[in-house]
Amino acid sequence: MFLTTLFGLWPTKILSALSWPISNLSSTSIARYIGGAAGFFALKFVCKCVYRITWHPLVKYPGPFLASVTDLYAAYHGFLGDIHLDIWQCHEKYGPFVRYGPNRLLVNSSNGLHDIYGHGQNFQKSKAYLPMVPEEGGWCTLTCIDKSMHRYKRRLITQGLSDDALKAFEPSLLAHIDIFCHKLGEGGLRRNGQWTEPRNMNDYDKWLTLDVMGEFGFGERMGLLESSKHRFIIDVMHFYSWVMGFYEQFPGIAKLRLEYVLLFGRRLLRLNTAAQDQWEDWKDRFAASVLQEDQSQQKGLFSTVLKLRNNFSLSELWAEGSFLMLAGSDTSATTLSGLFFYLAHNPDVHQTLEKEIRSSFAESDAIISGPQLSSCVYLHACINETLRMSPSTPGAPWREAQAGGAVVDGNSVPAGCDVGTCIYALHHREEYFPQSYAFVPERWLSGALVSSEQLKAAHKAFNPFSLGPRGCPGRSLALLQISLTLARVLFDFDFRLAEGELAHVGEGTPGVINGRHRVSEFQLSAHVTASSKGPQLQFRARNIEGFKR
Repeated sequence: MFLTTLFGLWPTKILSALSWPISNLSSTSIARYIGGAAGFFALKFVCKCVYRITWHPLVKYPGPFLASVTDLYAAYHGFLGDIHLDIWQCHEKYGPFVRYGPNRLLVNSSNGLHDIYGHGQNFQKSKAYLPMVPEEGGWCTLTCIDKSMHRYKRRLITQGLSDDALKAFEPSLLAHIDIFCHKLGEGGLRRNGQWTEPRNMNDYDKWLTLDVMGEFGFGERMGLLESSKHRFIIDVMHFYSWVMGFYEQFPGIAKLRLEYVLLFGRRLLRLNTAAQDQWEDWKDRFAASVLQEDQSQQKGLFSTVLKLRNNFSLSELWAEGSFLMLAGSDTSATTLSGLFFYLAHNPDVHQTLEKEIRSSFAESDAIISGPQLSSCVYLHACINETLRMSPSTPGAPWREAQAGGAVVDGNSVPAGCDVGTCIYALHHREEYFPQSYAFVPERWLSGALVSSEQLKAAHKAFNPFSLGPRGCPGRSLALLQISLTLARVLFDFDFRLAEGELAHVGEGTPGVINGRHRVSEFQLSAHVTASSKGPQLQFRARNIEGFKR
């Protein structure tokens, strides 16, 4: 069933349609037909290439030659997961405007960012998002191109993300963070200051954020931190993000579904039968909650949407739920892992932040949302700097210029062309962020080191949650979860890098030429969202009199 869904029925249909003439043709005739067809398509491709490199409206913009001819160039880097690094290198070589596809333009400026994604601009979501629709009619806030449809869906979703909703959910969020802290500290004895075994923070952070989103979104306790039962979801989500990231760069190949055979076969095999069955069971239980007549039994964010389920198809609801799990958990987990990486690799920053947290609160249970947490300015600066250095959506969200075209940072863009700003590249432009590959939280604090003009320019170019009508509706939840988690861990524990080779997990490799040479940079693989490895850390519970958790 799963493979049928992936591949569809097109091979059977094609063979059925071709079976009757093949039997009546000689081998010579068949060869002529094939040769003629091949020649026709080759000529068509050559003509298209000539047009793209000579008369296309984007021909005036520099960029890799292969990218001007075919989307395969971007798809290749999307497949490798280094598209954000390649785009950064292209901007370093060609400047702020780069042609990154036959019909695609990248703009690396803060003015361009706001011209493309801001309110009232003449852009819509690119058709590159169409392959992400799981089945006919399965639109969600990520994939719907129609602006009116998006406004309606977003309005419903944001009802469940209001300040009151987050405040009501906070006790559950804190309960998950307590479990997270308990699991990190297992095996370490407070009495003699024993360090724990190394913890792969990539795993722990994903377990935490999925537990949080499972309860917040669906009212279901998934228990990934305590059990491996639902951890298959991580593999499914990563596979989905990888495939859809490839589609986004080369939408045409989605119609063929050949990538499962040619490109993703090995990864597909990892989603074994057991995981597929578990995923189908998850979908069945989701459908059951949709059909639940007793609305008092519906919990979580989707209880708000499900009350209006007559306005949504089951496909739309499932698409929205899948997107919620991916965007709400994967992005926060990547940011948390990045924070732990940068703090462990920058002892002075770690010490300063640790001092701020431990001097601001008397006990761990006092770390809740409110004025005291908001006053921890260095904490928020560290979070911003991590989101700048290693954004959880590091690529370029494509937008299509609508009828009449548009002007982006002083340059005209014809209707029908895709335009985007690569978040990673913009966050590492020296004009806005001096020493852009150094982890410097102080750049977010106005004072002796940073002028108000520099801070204003940095904020204008800072875009970890997107902006405008398509900005992330879950921004407040993500920042609340990240700040509470980090603050409680810093209050409860000392932590350090693991010893030996494990200390280098997540680092760049000196000498490589693909942009991954910086040891002090937390390495990301860019797909729909980013994935990462590590860091590997050891924890030691604080040994102080009157210590409370």
